[in-house]
Amino acid sequence: MRVKRSDRFALVEIGISQTGEMGRRAATVLPHMAVITKVSLAHPMGLSTLEITAREKEKLLHGLRPGGVAVLNGEDPLVRRMTAPQIGKTVFFGECDGSIARAREIRSSIEEGLQFRLVSVAGEREIQLGLFGVHWVNAVLGAIAAAILLEVPLDKIQQALRGVYAHVARMAPVALPNGAILIRDEYNGWLPSFEAAIAFLKTVEGRRRFVIISEIRYLEDNLPARFAWLAEKIASAAEGVIFVGPQADLAASLARQAGMDASLVHGFQDLREAAARLPSIVGLGDVVLLRGRSIDHLTRLVYAQFGRVSCWKTDCSIIRECDYCEQLGAVDAAGLPVQLPRIPL
Repeated sequence: MRVKRSDRFALVEIGISQTGEMGRRAATVLPHMAVITKVSLAHPMGLSTLEITAREKEKLLHGLRPGGVAVLNGEDPLVRRMTAPQIGKTVFFGECDGSIARAREIRSSIEEGLQFRLVSVAGEREIQLGLFGVHWVNAVLGAIAAAILLEVPLDKIQQALRGVYAHVARMAPVALPNGAILIRDEYNGWLPSFEAAIAFLKTVEGRRRFVIISEIRYLEDNLPARFAWLAEKIASAAEGVIFVGPQADLAASLARQAGMDASLVHGFQDLREAAARLPSIVGLGDVVLLRGRSIDHLTRLVYAQFGRVSCWKTDCSIIRECDYCEQLGAVDAAGLPVQLPRIPL
């Protein structure tokens, strides 16, 4: 609603969680260009299969203005086959025939973020961003493809991407005061993003790796089976784990059964206690992945490492990052609002 007639561009993300939503929202936005990066089970309660999700996402293309452009991830077969009668042009990105933007030599590290060599119809460039994990590549290529179609010079694309950093709670690294590096990924308990985060953690070498986790969404209801699966996944990528929440003791027991060193497995039912104990568990050089559901508000554990946090509610109905909540009340020793330090590339 803030878009003005004088604006040259409006970039709109359209999120869905139920069938029927995309058609209504696409009809409201009426885009000139639509970018679709992937089909996955982000909301299995409302979109129960990949095919149903794909059909719902395809309705974005039906909302294009006549002659509009579809920018599609050609690596995803469900995205590649999407079409609509009013599309004027379809463009693909990724490793596929006819792609206008590909990523080669992909690598990702805490020290240098996400890097790859862009091979495109407009030329080649070395790309670096402050994102962590190779799973971001499709989204970045979709943005690059759209920019190329809008005739943005490659040098300008390269420079703009160099200034892109992870959003809070989306694989965002924070240097803790005791020398450990904490990767914030507590935005939600979505299963695919958990697996992507674990895949990144496996690539960290030469350091102790820990996972702090409360819960995960969309796994079976059987608690022992759910936490046994979690413990096995965590054990494959990390030396230590800290479980937080009502089932922390059960989860910790299952992690020990999965072969993890008992001295590096911890369970805390209270988040505040976990925050207080964290500096004695992890230290200089350790890499810590923070995972949880948005309703668990694990963000408070991070801010507590830099000062005092006012809010330690055990039940909160606010569904947004604590960073933007006035109730957080995080202040440092001088009484100033805590500013989390970003790790420079």
